[in-house]
Amino acid sequence: MRHRRWEIGLLAVLVVLVAGLALYAYGARTFTRISSPDAMRYASVARAYLRGEGFAWNQYLPYELATEGYNPAKRYPHFLHPLVIAAAVGILGERDVAVALASALPTVLAALLVFALGRRWFDLRVGFVAALAFALNADTLYYGLSGLTEPLFTVVLLACVFCYARGLGLSGRAGVAWVAAAGAVLGLGQAVRPVGVLYALPFAFVALIAKGPRWQRAGAFVLGFLLLFALTTWVGAGRFLPVGDPSFGLLTGVGEFKEKYDFHRMLAVPPDPWAYVFAHWGDFWGKVVSSAHHYVKDILLVLGSGSAVVGALFVASWLVRYRDDALNKVRLLVLLLMAAQLGVNLLLWPTDRYFFPFLPLVVLFASDYLWRIVDTLRVPAQKERTQRL
Repeated sequence: MRHRRWEIGLLAVLVVLVAGLALYAYGARTFTRISSPDAMRYASVARAYLRGEGFAWNQYLPYELATEGYNPAKRYPHFLHPLVIAAAVGILGERDVAVALASALPTVLAALLVFALGRRWFDLRVGFVAALAFALNADTLYYGLSGLTEPLFTVVLLACVFCYARGLGLSGRAGVAWVAAAGAVLGLGQAVRPVGVLYALPFAFVALIAKGPRWQRAGAFVLGFLLLFALTTWVGAGRFLPVGDPSFGLLTGVGEFKEKYDFHRMLAVPPDPWAYVFAHWGDFWGKVVSSAHHYVKDILLVLGSGSAVVGALFVASWLVRYRDDALNKVRLLVLLLMAAQLGVNLLLWPTDRYFFPFLPLVVLFASDYLWRIVDTLRVPAQKERTQRL
Protein backbone atom coordinates (compact mmCIF):
# COMPACT_ATOMS: atom_id res chain seq x y z
CA MET A 1 0.00 0.00 0.00
CA ARG A 2 2.88 2.34 0.78
CA HIS A 3 4.42 1.68 -2.63
CA ARG A 4 1.09 2.49 -4.23
CA ARG A 5 1.01 5.91 -2.54
CA TRP A 6 4.51 6.66 -3.86
CA GLU A 7 3.40 5.89 -7.40
CA ILE A 8 0.28 8.04 -7.06
CA GLY A 9 2.38 10.89 -5.71
CA LEU A 10 4.76 10.69 -8.65
CA LEU A 11 1.92 10.68 -11.17
CA ALA A 12 0.39 13.71 -9.42
CA VAL A 13 3.68 15.62 -9.71
CA LEU A 14 3.97 14.74 -13.40
CA VAL A 15 0.38 15.85 -14.04
CA VAL A 16 1.19 19.20 -12.40
CA LEU A 17 4.29 19.45 -14.58
CA VAL A 18 2.30 18.82 -17.76
CA ALA A 19 -0.31 21.38 -16.72
CA GLY A 20 2.38 23.95 -15.97
CA LEU A 21 4.03 23.43 -19.35
CA ALA A 22 0.69 23.76 -21.13
CA LEU A 23 -0.32 26.93 -19.27
CA TYR A 24 3.09 28.51 -19.78
CA ALA A 25 2.92 27.96 -23.53
CA TYR A 26 -0.77 28.74 -23.97
CA GLY A 27 -0.42 32.42 -24.87
CA ALA A 28 1.80 31.76 -27.93
CA ARG A 29 0.34 32.21 -31.38
CA THR A 30 2.97 31.84 -34.14
CA PHE A 31 6.29 30.16 -34.78
CA THR A 32 8.14 33.46 -34.59
CA ARG A 33 8.02 33.53 -30.78
CA ILE A 34 10.16 30.39 -30.48
CA SER A 35 13.46 31.82 -29.25
CA SER A 36 15.94 29.19 -30.49
CA PRO A 37 17.01 29.44 -34.16
CA ASP A 38 17.30 25.65 -34.28
CA ALA A 39 13.72 25.26 -33.04
CA MET A 40 12.60 27.70 -35.76
CA ARG A 41 14.34 25.50 -38.31
CA TYR A 42 12.60 22.35 -37.05
CA ALA A 43 9.26 24.16 -37.24
CA SER A 44 10.09 25.29 -40.76
CA VAL A 45 10.90 21.71 -41.82
CA ALA A 46 7.62 20.55 -40.25
CA ARG A 47 5.71 23.23 -42.15
CA ALA A 48 7.35 22.14 -45.41
CA TYR A 49 6.39 18.52 -44.71
CA LEU A 50 2.76 19.52 -44.11
CA ARG A 51 2.77 21.37 -47.46
CA GLY A 52 3.86 18.17 -49.22
CA GLU A 53 7.44 19.32 -49.84
CA GLY A 54 9.03 16.55 -47.78
CA PHE A 55 11.64 17.39 -45.17
CA ALA A 56 12.83 20.45 -47.06
CA TRP A 57 15.54 22.54 -45.40
CA ASN A 58 14.30 26.00 -46.34
CA GLN A 59 15.50 28.00 -43.35
CA TYR A 60 19.22 28.68 -43.07
CA LEU A 61 21.26 30.17 -40.28
CA PRO A 62 23.67 32.99 -41.26
CA TYR A 63 26.86 30.92 -40.97
CA GLU A 64 25.32 28.22 -43.19
CA LEU A 65 24.52 30.71 -45.92
CA ALA A 66 28.07 31.99 -45.71
CA THR A 67 29.68 28.55 -45.97
CA GLU A 68 27.21 26.59 -48.11
CA GLY A 69 24.91 29.01 -49.89
CA TYR A 70 21.21 28.42 -50.47
CA ASN A 71 20.18 25.05 -51.86
CA PRO A 72 16.41 24.69 -52.42
CA ALA A 73 16.75 20.91 -52.96
CA LYS A 74 18.47 20.30 -49.62
CA ARG A 75 16.68 17.89 -47.27
CA TYR A 76 16.90 17.84 -43.50
CA PRO A 77 17.97 14.28 -42.59
CA HIS A 78 17.06 14.30 -38.87
CA PHE A 79 13.37 14.06 -39.59
CA LEU A 80 11.88 12.54 -36.44
CA HIS A 81 11.54 15.71 -34.36
CA PRO A 82 10.09 17.78 -37.26
CA LEU A 83 7.67 14.91 -37.81
CA VAL A 84 6.49 15.17 -34.19
CA ILE A 85 6.12 18.94 -34.61
CA ALA A 86 4.13 18.36 -37.80
CA ALA A 87 1.75 16.07 -35.92
CA ALA A 88 1.27 18.69 -33.20
CA VAL A 89 0.78 21.45 -35.79
CA GLY A 90 -1.75 19.34 -37.63
CA ILE A 91 -3.83 19.20 -34.43
CA LEU A 92 -3.26 22.65 -32.90
CA GLY A 93 -2.37 24.77 -35.93
CA GLU A 94 0.74 26.91 -36.48
CA ARG A 95 1.24 28.10 -32.92
CA ASP A 96 4.12 28.17 -30.52
CA VAL A 97 2.20 25.82 -28.28
CA ALA A 98 2.40 23.12 -30.96
CA VAL A 99 6.19 23.41 -31.19
CA ALA A 100 6.47 23.46 -27.40
CA LEU A 101 4.21 20.42 -27.13
CA ALA A 102 6.54 18.47 -29.43
CA SER A 103 9.27 18.79 -26.79
CA ALA A 104 7.01 18.82 -23.69
CA LEU A 105 5.52 15.38 -24.29
CA PRO A 106 8.93 13.65 -24.69
CA THR A 107 10.05 15.43 -21.51
CA VAL A 108 7.18 13.93 -19.52
CA LEU A 109 7.83 10.54 -21.11
CA ALA A 110 11.50 10.84 -20.11
CA ALA A 111 10.47 11.49 -16.49
CA LEU A 112 8.31 8.35 -16.53
CA LEU A 113 11.21 6.35 -17.97
CA VAL A 114 13.50 7.65 -15.22
CA PHE A 115 11.01 6.40 -12.66
CA ALA A 116 10.74 3.02 -14.37
CA LEU A 117 14.52 2.61 -14.64
CA GLY A 118 15.08 3.66 -11.04
CA ARG A 119 12.46 1.22 -9.83
CA ARG A 120 13.88 -1.61 -11.93
CA TRP A 121 17.59 -1.03 -11.25
CA PHE A 122 17.38 0.03 -7.59
CA ASP A 123 14.04 0.37 -5.79
CA LEU A 124 10.82 2.38 -5.80
CA ARG A 125 12.07 5.28 -3.70
CA VAL A 126 15.13 5.81 -5.93
CA GLY A 127 12.90 5.90 -8.98
CA PHE A 128 10.56 8.39 -7.35
CA VAL A 129 13.29 10.79 -6.18
CA ALA A 130 15.19 10.57 -9.47
CA ALA A 131 12.06 11.23 -11.54
CA LEU A 132 11.05 14.09 -9.27
CA ALA A 133 14.53 15.67 -9.42
CA PHE A 134 14.58 15.36 -13.20
CA ALA A 135 11.03 16.62 -13.76
CA LEU A 136 11.47 19.73 -11.60
CA ASN A 137 14.99 20.56 -12.78
CA ALA A 138 15.32 24.04 -14.27
CA ASP A 139 16.94 22.70 -17.45
CA THR A 140 14.17 20.14 -17.85
CA LEU A 141 11.53 22.86 -17.68
CA TYR A 142 13.47 25.02 -20.14
CA TYR A 143 14.15 22.34 -22.74
CA GLY A 144 10.67 20.94 -22.24
CA LEU A 145 9.27 24.10 -23.84
CA SER A 146 12.13 24.94 -26.18
CA GLY A 147 11.04 23.06 -29.28
CA LEU A 148 14.56 21.56 -29.47
CA THR A 149 15.52 17.93 -30.07
CA GLU A 150 17.04 17.31 -26.63
CA PRO A 151 13.89 15.91 -24.91
CA LEU A 152 13.15 13.49 -27.75
CA PHE A 153 16.75 12.31 -27.90
CA THR A 154 16.70 11.87 -24.11
CA VAL A 155 13.85 9.38 -24.54
CA VAL A 156 15.80 7.56 -27.26
CA LEU A 157 18.94 7.40 -25.11
CA LEU A 158 17.04 6.13 -22.05
CA ALA A 159 15.37 3.42 -24.13
CA CYS A 160 18.74 2.47 -25.60
CA VAL A 161 20.42 2.24 -22.19
CA PHE A 162 17.52 0.18 -20.81
CA CYS A 163 17.89 -2.40 -23.60
CA TYR A 164 21.66 -2.33 -23.21
CA ALA A 165 21.60 -2.92 -19.44
CA ARG A 166 19.03 -5.67 -19.93
CA GLY A 167 21.30 -7.34 -22.47
CA LEU A 168 24.38 -7.15 -20.24
CA GLY A 169 22.41 -8.71 -17.39
CA LEU A 170 21.31 -11.73 -19.42
CA SER A 171 23.37 -14.56 -20.80
CA GLY A 172 23.12 -16.44 -24.06
CA ARG A 173 21.10 -15.40 -27.06
CA ALA A 174 18.64 -13.34 -25.03
CA GLY A 175 21.40 -11.00 -23.87
CA VAL A 176 22.79 -10.65 -27.38
CA ALA A 177 19.30 -9.90 -28.72
CA TRP A 178 18.72 -7.13 -26.15
CA VAL A 179 22.09 -5.55 -26.96
CA ALA A 180 21.24 -5.68 -30.68
CA ALA A 181 17.95 -3.93 -29.85
CA ALA A 182 19.94 -1.23 -28.03
CA GLY A 183 22.04 -0.71 -31.16
CA ALA A 184 18.88 -0.43 -33.25
CA VAL A 185 17.42 2.19 -30.90
CA LEU A 186 20.62 4.22 -31.08
CA GLY A 187 20.54 3.92 -34.88
CA LEU A 188 17.02 5.32 -34.76
CA GLY A 189 18.47 8.22 -32.75
CA GLN A 190 20.22 9.31 -35.95
CA ALA A 191 16.80 10.52 -37.06
CA VAL A 192 16.88 12.95 -34.12
CA ARG A 193 20.51 14.09 -33.77
CA PRO A 194 23.77 13.32 -35.63
CA VAL A 195 25.55 11.70 -32.69
CA GLY A 196 24.90 8.00 -33.24
CA VAL A 197 28.34 7.23 -34.67
CA LEU A 198 30.03 9.08 -31.80
CA TYR A 199 27.97 7.33 -29.12
CA ALA A 200 28.18 3.87 -30.72
CA LEU A 201 31.89 3.61 -29.88
CA PRO A 202 31.50 3.73 -26.06
CA PHE A 203 28.62 1.24 -26.25
CA ALA A 204 30.73 -1.20 -28.27
CA PHE A 205 33.74 -0.72 -25.98
CA VAL A 206 31.78 -1.43 -22.78
CA ALA A 207 30.26 -4.53 -24.40
CA LEU A 208 33.79 -5.80 -25.04
CA ILE A 209 34.87 -5.45 -21.40
CA ALA A 210 31.64 -6.80 -19.86
CA LYS A 211 31.27 -10.36 -18.62
CA GLY A 212 29.75 -12.92 -20.94
CA PRO A 213 29.80 -13.24 -24.75
CA ARG A 214 31.77 -10.05 -25.38
CA TRP A 215 32.37 -10.21 -29.11
CA GLN A 216 28.85 -11.46 -29.83
CA ARG A 217 27.31 -8.57 -27.90
CA ALA A 218 29.59 -5.96 -29.45
CA GLY A 219 28.94 -7.34 -32.93
CA ALA A 220 25.20 -7.49 -32.35
CA PHE A 221 25.17 -3.90 -31.14
CA VAL A 222 27.11 -2.67 -34.17
CA LEU A 223 24.91 -4.68 -36.54
CA GLY A 224 21.68 -3.39 -35.00
CA PHE A 225 23.02 0.16 -35.11
CA LEU A 226 24.12 -0.04 -38.74
CA LEU A 227 20.80 -1.49 -39.90
CA LEU A 228 18.73 1.30 -38.37
CA PHE A 229 21.36 3.87 -39.33
CA ALA A 230 21.01 2.81 -42.98
CA LEU A 231 17.21 2.95 -42.71
CA THR A 232 17.17 6.44 -41.19
CA THR A 233 19.65 7.55 -43.86
CA TRP A 234 17.35 6.31 -46.59
CA VAL A 235 14.25 7.93 -45.06
CA GLY A 236 15.96 11.22 -44.19
CA ALA A 237 17.88 11.73 -47.42
CA GLY A 238 15.48 9.94 -49.76
CA ARG A 239 18.20 7.52 -50.89
CA PHE A 240 21.07 5.44 -49.61
CA LEU A 241 24.10 7.70 -49.32
CA PRO A 242 27.73 6.87 -50.10
CA VAL A 243 30.25 7.95 -47.47
CA GLY A 244 31.59 10.77 -49.64
CA ASP A 245 28.19 12.35 -50.21
CA PRO A 246 27.78 15.80 -48.55
CA SER A 247 24.42 14.71 -47.13
CA PHE A 248 26.16 11.78 -45.41
CA GLY A 249 28.44 14.27 -43.68
CA LEU A 250 25.41 16.23 -42.51
CA LEU A 251 23.68 13.10 -41.27
CA THR A 252 26.64 11.85 -39.25
CA GLY A 253 28.09 15.17 -38.11
CA VAL A 254 31.33 14.54 -40.03
CA GLY A 255 30.55 17.56 -42.18
CA GLU A 256 30.92 19.82 -39.13
CA PHE A 257 34.50 18.65 -38.66
CA LYS A 258 35.32 19.00 -42.34
CA GLU A 259 34.17 22.62 -42.29
CA LYS A 260 36.42 23.50 -39.34
CA TYR A 261 39.46 21.32 -39.95
CA ASP A 262 41.53 20.57 -43.05
CA PHE A 263 42.06 16.85 -42.58
CA HIS A 264 44.42 16.49 -45.53
CA ARG A 265 46.71 19.16 -44.09
CA MET A 266 46.37 17.78 -40.57
CA LEU A 267 47.26 14.21 -41.60
CA ALA A 268 50.25 15.27 -43.66
CA VAL A 269 53.49 15.18 -41.66
CA PRO A 270 55.15 18.63 -41.82
CA PRO A 271 58.93 18.92 -42.34
CA ASP A 272 59.41 20.19 -38.79
CA PRO A 273 56.64 18.69 -36.59
CA TRP A 274 57.67 20.58 -33.42
CA ALA A 275 57.65 23.93 -35.20
CA TYR A 276 54.22 23.12 -36.63
CA VAL A 277 52.84 22.28 -33.19
CA PHE A 278 54.18 25.45 -31.59
CA ALA A 279 52.95 27.57 -34.50
CA HIS A 280 49.37 26.30 -34.15
CA TRP A 281 49.23 25.89 -30.37
CA GLY A 282 48.34 29.54 -29.92
CA ASP A 283 45.18 29.16 -32.02
CA PHE A 284 43.94 26.20 -29.99
CA TRP A 285 44.85 27.78 -26.65
CA GLY A 286 43.13 31.03 -27.62
CA LYS A 287 39.97 29.11 -28.43
CA VAL A 288 40.05 27.31 -25.09
CA VAL A 289 40.63 30.51 -23.10
CA SER A 290 37.98 32.51 -24.94
CA SER A 291 35.40 29.76 -24.34
CA ALA A 292 36.51 28.68 -20.88
CA HIS A 293 33.28 29.73 -19.21
CA HIS A 294 31.32 27.58 -21.66
CA TYR A 295 33.44 24.54 -20.87
CA VAL A 296 32.91 25.09 -17.15
CA LYS A 297 29.15 25.15 -17.78
CA ASP A 298 29.44 21.97 -19.83
CA ILE A 299 31.27 20.16 -17.05
CA LEU A 300 28.79 21.36 -14.44
CA LEU A 301 25.92 20.22 -16.62
CA VAL A 302 27.61 16.84 -16.99
CA LEU A 303 27.75 16.54 -13.21
CA GLY A 304 24.08 17.25 -12.68
CA SER A 305 22.78 20.24 -14.60
CA GLY A 306 24.85 22.76 -12.65
CA SER A 307 23.98 21.22 -9.27
CA ALA A 308 27.08 20.65 -7.19
CA VAL A 309 25.11 18.34 -4.88
CA VAL A 310 23.93 16.04 -7.68
CA GLY A 311 27.38 16.09 -9.24
CA ALA A 312 29.04 15.20 -5.95
CA LEU A 313 26.57 12.35 -5.38
CA PHE A 314 27.22 10.96 -8.85
CA VAL A 315 30.98 11.07 -8.29
CA ALA A 316 30.57 9.49 -4.86
CA SER A 317 28.47 6.69 -6.35
CA TRP A 318 31.71 5.31 -7.79
CA LEU A 319 32.55 4.20 -4.26
CA VAL A 320 29.77 1.61 -4.62
CA ARG A 321 30.23 -1.59 -6.56
CA TYR A 322 26.86 -3.03 -7.47
CA ARG A 323 26.15 -6.73 -7.26
CA ASP A 324 24.61 -6.52 -10.70
CA ASP A 325 27.68 -5.87 -12.83
CA ALA A 326 25.47 -4.50 -15.60
CA LEU A 327 24.89 -1.40 -13.45
CA ASN A 328 28.63 -0.92 -13.01
CA LYS A 329 29.03 -1.07 -16.77
CA VAL A 330 26.12 1.34 -17.37
CA ARG A 331 27.69 3.85 -14.98
CA LEU A 332 30.99 3.55 -16.87
CA LEU A 333 29.10 3.95 -20.14
CA VAL A 334 27.52 7.20 -18.94
CA LEU A 335 30.95 8.58 -18.09
CA LEU A 336 32.40 7.58 -21.47
CA LEU A 337 29.46 9.09 -23.35
CA MET A 338 29.85 12.39 -21.51
CA ALA A 339 33.59 12.40 -22.15
CA ALA A 340 33.01 11.78 -25.86
CA GLN A 341 30.52 14.65 -26.03
CA LEU A 342 32.86 16.96 -24.16
CA GLY A 343 35.64 16.12 -26.62
CA VAL A 344 33.41 17.04 -29.55
CA ASN A 345 32.48 20.30 -27.84
CA LEU A 346 36.15 21.14 -27.43
CA LEU A 347 36.84 20.44 -31.10
CA LEU A 348 33.75 22.19 -32.49
CA TRP A 349 31.90 24.63 -30.25
CA PRO A 350 30.71 24.69 -26.63
CA THR A 351 26.99 23.96 -26.47
CA ASP A 352 25.81 22.91 -23.04
CA ARG A 353 22.42 21.64 -24.24
CA TYR A 354 24.12 18.61 -25.84
CA PHE A 355 24.69 17.27 -22.32
CA PHE A 356 21.05 17.42 -21.27
CA PRO A 357 20.22 13.81 -22.36
CA PHE A 358 22.75 12.51 -19.81
CA LEU A 359 21.01 14.27 -16.91
CA PRO A 360 18.46 11.48 -16.18
CA LEU A 361 21.19 8.84 -15.97
CA VAL A 362 23.34 11.02 -13.71
CA VAL A 363 20.35 11.72 -11.46
CA LEU A 364 19.54 7.99 -11.19
CA PHE A 365 22.94 7.04 -9.75
CA ALA A 366 23.03 10.18 -7.61
CA SER A 367 19.60 9.37 -6.13
CA ASP A 368 20.66 5.83 -5.35
CA TYR A 369 23.72 7.04 -3.46
CA LEU A 370 21.62 9.62 -1.61
CA TRP A 371 19.34 6.87 -0.30
CA ARG A 372 22.39 4.85 0.71
CA ILE A 373 23.50 7.79 2.85
CA VAL A 374 20.02 8.09 4.35
CA ASP A 375 19.94 4.38 5.18
CA THR A 376 23.40 4.57 6.75
CA LEU A 377 22.30 7.42 9.03
CA ARG A 378 18.96 5.81 9.81
CA VAL A 379 20.29 2.49 11.18
CA PRO A 380 22.25 3.97 14.14
CA ALA A 381 19.29 6.22 14.96
CA GLN A 382 16.93 3.25 15.03
CA LYS A 383 19.32 1.28 17.26
CA GLU A 384 19.59 4.21 19.67
CA ARG A 385 15.81 4.59 19.77
CA THR A 386 15.40 0.86 20.47
CA GLN A 387 17.91 1.00 23.32
CA ARG A 388 16.05 3.89 24.95
CA LEU A 389 12.81 1.97 24.82
